[in-house]
Amino acid sequence: MAGNTINGIHFQITQDPPPVQGTVLDGWRVAMLLWLGRDTFIGKVNGNSFNMTLAGTNALTNGNCTYKLNATMNGDTNGGTINGTIEYTEVNTNNDPACLPGCITRQAFTGSRTSETCP
Repeated sequence: MAGNTINGIHFQITQDPPPVQGTVLDGWRVAMLLWLGRDTFIGKVNGNSFNMTLAGTNALTNGNCTYKLNATMNGDTNGGTINGTIEYTEVNTNNDPACLPGCITRQAFTGSRTSETCP
């Protein structure tokens, strides 16, 4: 539903070595695996901005339409905050005309940025 908020989704971003990777953690990791078939976004950083993609592998259906979802995450960091959007795009896998071409769902996110240094 539009306007709903979900709190407490943990997402770990690492960049050692590049490319940057973002992994959904905890219970939401299971949801991503069931929904998209993967839990890790891969992309690049440019200054305080980042762009990551996740190519879905799970076949989903809606009537006669069979599709997969790809996700693109764009975000910015500013001090201790991180925010941006995730776009989920349907990719028609059976060329059925019932599929909505390029249907996109957008999700905004905001969160806290913490730094951890490994010994």
